[in-house]
Amino acid sequence: MNTNEEKDYLKELFGRLQEEPLPENFRMQIMQQIREEAVWIKKRNECLSWITLILASLAILTTGILAVIYLGIPKFSFEISMEAIQTLPFYLYIVFPVSALLFADFYFRKKYKEKHNE
Repeated sequence: MNTNEEKDYLKELFGRLQEEPLPENFRMQIMQQIREEAVWIKKRNECLSWITLILASLAILTTGILAVIYLGIPKFSFEISMEAIQTLPFYLYIVFPVSALLFADFYFRKKYKEKHNE
């Protein structure tokens, strides 16, 4: 019964309001607000992604440093031997195609996003 009284009361209040025409550019203003909000949400999500990435990197780095300090992992030696220099062409043979594939993946994903976000 209470809800019927509230509905009648609201109906009476809305009935008292005068009808005013909407401004001519009402639709344009609303669409502009929606676009601005979408840009803001995109920037916020990008910022949150960067913060997450930085925090995860710091956690991994801290874990590595603590492992070296507390577990007593032996110090690394960076002696360059002739054997290491002789294997360099093999590793470069691996690194260059992998780098090219990563760059191609990045490029094609970027083009795909540009094409499908329009």
